[in-house]
Amino acid sequence: MDSEPANQTSRPPLTRLPFLQSLNRWLPFLILFLAAGYGLTTALLSAPSAAPDQALTATIGSASPVRLHPQSHYLLAPLAEVLEQQRWHSGNWEPLSKDRAGIGYPRMPATFRMTLTTEGQEPVDSQLVVPAPYLDHLQPALIHPDGTIETLPVMGDQYPFDNRYVALPQWIWPVTLQPGETVLLMEVRNSGPVMLPLSVAGGNEVVSEGTFSTAWKSFVTGLLVFALLLNLSIVAKLKRPGLAWLSVLMIGVIYSQLVMDGLGLWLFWPGMPELNSLLSVSLSLCLIALCEFTPHFMAIHRTGRRILRGFSMAAGLHLLAAPLPLPLLGQDVFLIISAAGGAFILALVLSQLRKHVYARYYALSVLAIVLGAVISSLRTIGWFPVTPLTDSAFFLGAAAGSLILTSGVGRLLLEERKRRLSSDIRVQEEQKLRARIERDYDRVLKTHRVTGKPNRPMLEEALGNIDCQQTPYTLCLIRLARFNELEQALGYRTAEDLLKQYLRLLNRYLKRTLGDRLIMINGYGIATLDTVNHAFAMDRGSDPAQDRELLETISHWLSENFREGRFSFSWAASMGVAYAPEHGTDAASVLSSAGFASLDETRPMAIYDPAIADWQYQQQILMLDVEDALPCAAATCGWNTSPR
Repeated sequence: MDSEPANQTSRPPLTRLPFLQSLNRWLPFLILFLAAGYGLTTALLSAPSAAPDQALTATIGSASPVRLHPQSHYLLAPLAEVLEQQRWHSGNWEPLSKDRAGIGYPRMPATFRMTLTTEGQEPVDSQLVVPAPYLDHLQPALIHPDGTIETLPVMGDQYPFDNRYVALPQWIWPVTLQPGETVLLMEVRNSGPVMLPLSVAGGNEVVSEGTFSTAWKSFVTGLLVFALLLNLSIVAKLKRPGLAWLSVLMIGVIYSQLVMDGLGLWLFWPGMPELNSLLSVSLSLCLIALCEFTPHFMAIHRTGRRILRGFSMAAGLHLLAAPLPLPLLGQDVFLIISAAGGAFILALVLSQLRKHVYARYYALSVLAIVLGAVISSLRTIGWFPVTPLTDSAFFLGAAAGSLILTSGVGRLLLEERKRRLSSDIRVQEEQKLRARIERDYDRVLKTHRVTGKPNRPMLEEALGNIDCQQTPYTLCLIRLARFNELEQALGYRTAEDLLKQYLRLLNRYLKRTLGDRLIMINGYGIATLDTVNHAFAMDRGSDPAQDRELLETISHWLSENFREGRFSFSWAASMGVAYAPEHGTDAASVLSSAGFASLDETRPMAIYDPAIADWQYQQQILMLDVEDALPCAAATCGWNTSPR
């Protein structure tokens, strides 16, 4: 393969572009909105004709002595054909048990035949109840004992919510039954499974049973909505596409249950029955979300990812074909695809149950979803009775799976939060340690190691900030001659403690004596050059005699014995005084002059004299010249300077 030129600018991968990263982050929600828009558009374009105008008002009465025969039959034919040909007594009807109301996916209208027996000699008011709010079209008719035919109003979730007798999610027809046997014919049309769970009840029974069923389903829906809000907040905070797919799964499950229970048409969109037609779209989105979420939650090999992507594409094709009247792409085909996809995901999870820490969470959630889907599927073909529990089996399983996954994600986030908190604590401790080290380093740079007072650089900096031409000052250097002697006699620890105590007393005494005239050095009145030499500075006043008197007072205080505990001694202090700018224009020269004056041990206070300093300087130069001349003289005279 040819290599690229060295001077060619490398382009970043497409996945690293900010726009594509943002698009990938919110892709699940984009697919959700596009799928909902597509399903709603096709539903509006293929909306059925409106139900016939009919005034539906009724009063629900009490329980009635009406018995529904356990044996029922069905015929794959529309009700109009059965009534026109009077086929309700023919022998072409298929038997159907009362507890097994599902006949599968015939993809054509089916008419159910049931027999109602009314005891007594008087007509009885009763209610026909079909607790299946998800059925698209229900058209009943009564064949009375005298042979008269009474057609009842058409209902179904394809029509607005007002097109019903009682404002409850289930379908209710108040009827008046004549004494004897009455034949009930009910045409059922549905885009999914065809079934007819019918019961005859009084008004109180209808209200009590409907209220209890709505209450527990609403409670489970509330839990799922809370988990959805929690998941959405996590998605908004962490911006992970895997968690977004879990949110899409929850939204699809919630919508599916709102349609199955009739709560959506009852509470949220009573005037838009077209929204009920998105059930196939939402079920396909659930399978897509589950397949796409799995690789984000667990480590899946490449082959497994490709198979999951294949199930997602199959569900996507079904999503596109579901709103269209295609003969081979109904909900039965989708159930087979989803069952295979769920089984494959479950097998993947079980294979990593011991490798992945949180595989048990995913295994439980997938198992709950698969069991719920299997129960809901088997009820459509008559293997399970059609009850509110079996109708909501997929919802309950998906809700339990979503809650388990949310708890697993929450535990993952909690552990990550603990790790981050531990890292933050370590960072804070490191910052505190760094700040303490910086403070210690700053203190070492600015203060003397033993006394803790400002050192020579700080003294020179403080004096350098003063313009001695405009503000003359006096610098005093105190020499404690006996410190080394005390250190040898008492030990360095005791000597240093005594020195620090003495300097604290001297600092307070200088502040009290000099007041505002004392030049502060980094907050202190005195600085330490070394353990023997210490210095302070004061502004010069207009009266030199008064300044001299203050300096003599300080010198007298220095000459007094120092008492601390059982110790009482004299430091043999001598103080050298230098004036700026007379004895130097910079801090170093003034400090040198004061140090030279402090070497005079004949007086407790000595003022720097330039003549004496010059004489001593000449004397030191002479001594150095003599030392340099001695080797040359020894070599010339032939002296033997080696020790004997």
